[in-house]
Amino acid sequence: MKINSALAVLVAAAMFAVLPPCVSQTITDRTLPKAVQPISGTLVLAGVGELADRSLQTFAWLAGESDGKLVIVSSDRDNPLKKQLGGWLDNITVIPMSEEENSSRALTAISTATAVWLSDDFSDAFAQSFMDEKLKQSLVAVLERNGVVGGQGKGAQCLATNFVTPGKISKGLDLLPNSIVDATSENSSETLRSALKMKPARVGWEIPPGAFVVVHDGRRVGVIGPTEINIRVAARGDWPERVQSFGPPIDDLPYTTDLMAWSRSAQARTQPRFPPKVAPTPAVANGTLIIIGGGGSTPDMWTRLIDSAGGKDANYVCLSQSDDSYGANKLQELGCQNVQVFHSYLNGKTAPGDGTDIVAALEYADAVYLGGGRTFRFMDAYQNTKSHQLMRNILAKGGVIAGTSAGAQIQGDFLVRGDPRTNQTLWYKGNDTGLGFIRGVIIDAHFRQRQRHKVLPDLLKIHPQMLGIGIDEATAIVVTGTTAEVLGRHSVSFYDYASKPGSEASPADPVVLSASQKYDLKNRKLIERSDN
Repeated sequence: MKINSALAVLVAAAMFAVLPPCVSQTITDRTLPKAVQPISGTLVLAGVGELADRSLQTFAWLAGESDGKLVIVSSDRDNPLKKQLGGWLDNITVIPMSEEENSSRALTAISTATAVWLSDDFSDAFAQSFMDEKLKQSLVAVLERNGVVGGQGKGAQCLATNFVTPGKISKGLDLLPNSIVDATSENSSETLRSALKMKPARVGWEIPPGAFVVVHDGRRVGVIGPTEINIRVAARGDWPERVQSFGPPIDDLPYTTDLMAWSRSAQARTQPRFPPKVAPTPAVANGTLIIIGGGGSTPDMWTRLIDSAGGKDANYVCLSQSDDSYGANKLQELGCQNVQVFHSYLNGKTAPGDGTDIVAALEYADAVYLGGGRTFRFMDAYQNTKSHQLMRNILAKGGVIAGTSAGAQIQGDFLVRGDPRTNQTLWYKGNDTGLGFIRGVIIDAHFRQRQRHKVLPDLLKIHPQMLGIGIDEATAIVVTGTTAEVLGRHSVSFYDYASKPGSEASPADPVVLSASQKYDLKNRKLIERSDN
């Protein structure tokens, strides 16, 4: 039977609005491991015990309902899930894996399945035998054809990179990347904490009884069941433990939390704590940064870009999140001939920053122009890739990097508005490090036009060591050395909370500069004209 339309709308609102979808000058001392890649297809993690009808209906919908084909992998040929899902799924096969000869039968059945469910009735020995590479690849193939792989209890634990068995941490299927899952007990916190001490760069998932979690569309985590889950990363060095509880309902955002941000948060534990207690001096040792606040530009910005690159015959690379590139169009309009465009995000997909074509272009580039869009998409494409290092190299050899809006915000080391669900979240942990071309700063764009001067100070009170820079639309700063020169129609606001004494930063009026004025980034003060 089909899920009724009202339920489909409810599930869609909860899930996604829910279903498919560095050789050279060192700019930063934070070299994180390469971020995990977005997943294919859909993963389901369920706790032990009885699952709510809404959870089961969600799984049936993901599996394709009457058009779907579900394979349940279990040590029990009479697995009760078959009966529970029978009202919503017509084609269900149970593979009793307790018999060795059923391995080939499972591979055959899974090869045409739209969904696979790994039951909770695994023995530890059976769970280990299930890690066979052929079976793993068959499940990967299900996901790559946009299918769903789910598991309950020990079956859910097997989906992770690692899972906990008595006395040791075992290797899982790694379908949920960079993870350790505990889905078999009501109080798994201490077990998971112990495991994360041994694997500090992993993300720990606590899936209690009755809980139901969907991970889909590459990165989106949706809690569908009636029970909250916990996600945690370990305390390490100066880093505190991070743990959050998530559960329904989702009222204002399209999904619960972001898989990529949690993985980056865990990976950061292998590095010094960020931001550091004492911020580095903002400086561009070589080359030039042109940081534009979005909402248009002025001719002097383009003149400065072309001059800094070495003229109209220089090599320009424009990075865009849309099917067009305003930067490339403008440069070509001004007579620049050697302009290449690469799409960091197009047709719902993120381009690889290690791709052969973009790497070849950046090796010879004199200038890079970063367009607008969303900050997290640029970071997904380029952070800690060959492209990221090559952009650093462009600065090191005296070239120029320019960017507007999101392309401006990502140039600092502290990234704002990295929440993939909304651009209204100023600080989103995990997705909070930029490309780091200039360090010790927090940069925001569209500043006064979008009333962002009302929220940036709150973040600076938390991190007063950082220099805050708010750039209005059609306005820019040109940074060379430790000097920021203002260009454009409106103003740039510089916030210095570091000089405020006491345990809490006091409110500070920004230094607000307009065109032709300059700011000393090292000493955090206006450069008087007589000092120019």
